[in-house]
Amino acid sequence: MIYQSLFTIGLLGILVMSLSGLRGGRGGRVRGRGRAHARGRGRGKGAVGGSLLDALVGLLSPMNLFAICLGAGAVGMLTGRWWWALLGGIVFWKLIVEPLEQLVMRFASEPAQNLEGARATEAIVQSRFDSQGQGMVSITVDGQLRRVLATLAETEENPRSLQVGERVVVVDVDPRRNTCRIARL
Repeated sequence: MIYQSLFTIGLLGILVMSLSGLRGGRGGRVRGRGRAHARGRGRGKGAVGGSLLDALVGLLSPMNLFAICLGAGAVGMLTGRWWWALLGGIVFWKLIVEPLEQLVMRFASEPAQNLEGARATEAIVQSRFDSQGQGMVSITVDGQLRRVLATLAETEENPRSLQVGERVVVVDVDPRRNTCRIARL
């Protein structure tokens, strides 16, 4: 009875997560770790401890827990032995589900950035600033130059002293108005 329950929980959990588009939280780490190893930058002496910790944390992912339940339930129904069921669940997770996750994550792209992500980045002055301290700057967002109305955050006596082409830093962003506050570097 326990093996049928594990099998049902695992199967339903994987189906629901797959159909709803949910996935465990390991996507970014798997991709990042793969790039680091591809460049030849392993963790050095702590590699064994780090990979063991990654494996233990990976067990906390719902997709991985459901995969282990599914594998354990299937092997448990076939053998009737709890240790074979546990081993079958772990083998199913490591040899079938994890490689499928990595295959799917190869097609994932980096999330698009928006103007809010431009805080504390450099911008370039594109126009002269008026007496109220407002002018146009260009900010690189997601590889594209965006022209944004900027207000000088400093209380300067002469905001017109900013020169076209001068580099400034974005202090705050208002994405609804497509404006930002800037400060001199």
